Amino acid sequence: MNNSPLVSIVIPVYNGSDYLAEAIDSALAQTYDNIEVMVINDGSKDNGATRNIALGYGDRIRYFEKENGGVASALNHGLREMKGEYFSWLSHDDVYYENKIEKQINDLIIYGYPYVLYSDYEIINEYGKNEEFKILPVIESSQFRYWLASEVLLHGCTLLIPRKCFDKAGYFDEDLITTQDYTLWNKFLDYYQFRKTRHVLVKSRRHKSQTSNRMQTKVIEECNVLQKNFFDSLIKDKFHIGNRESLKKLVIKNLERGYFKSSLYAFKKMYGFESSFISKIKFLIQFLFILIIRFTYSKISILFISH
Repeated sequence: MNNSPLVSIVIPVYNGSDYLAEAIDSALAQTYDNIEVMVINDGSKDNGATRNIALGYGDRIRYFEKENGGVASALNHGLREMKGEYFSWLSHDDVYYENKIEKQINDLIIYGYPYVLYSDYEIINEYGKNEEFKILPVIESSQFRYWLASEVLLHGCTLLIPRKCFDKAGYFDEDLITTQDYTLWNKFLDYYQFRKTRHVLVKSRRHKSQTSNRMQTKVIEECNVLQKNFFDSLIKDKFHIGNRESLKKLVIKNLERGYFKSSLYAFKKMYGFESSFISKIKFLIQFLFILIIRFTYSKISILFISH
């Protein structure tokens, strides 16, 4: 592929010897030739197991080691060191389809610059067996931020991102552990549009040792902040004009998810948007009903877990 842009595939890893080789192999097997594969060892403490796997690939990959700082810091390290025009994130426990990069580069020719591309993906279990396919809808640009906040289905490893997007919107927030990706995608939407590549291009692995499974309290805390930021961005976009019902659905959905702080924050703003007294009362009753049910459920869950 003459004159084809260089794509940097960045693989952040911490104690990832179980799956790292499979991820690297899938990156190196891409049908698109002009790539660099970068492995960022985020201070693994596994007696050199992760390091040894990476070094076994020799000069077929670029290998970096750093002190442990989290996924965001490892991704940012890759961004600072990458040589490519495009960035593609691959989690150490996920797998690319061999045509992932080629399909998206081909779509760039159709869509043009500067779009962020995403795709459908497959869910696999810890043994690599298929569990389900996530086929995402094609979302209009004006609706994309709302869809992102409401459905939370976009998978970061399906994205192909122009390097210039980071220069404009910034890097991943290293203070965040679980929402560093969606926080940045929300910022991207201030400047860029997302477009879908209509193919399944990534295998996303579910397993017990994932951060989201080990840090539920932190997940809730960060998601509350994320959803507050989404809501503020939607209001800034003037999305609420003609879309009050959609925003009310988002408030209720976040309440059902257990994001009490962001739901209350959004409810206060939404309540002020309601034009009639009856409409306000209906929204208040609905909000309080879901709040009571969700709060009671969480208390019962905690009781059972503690026993």
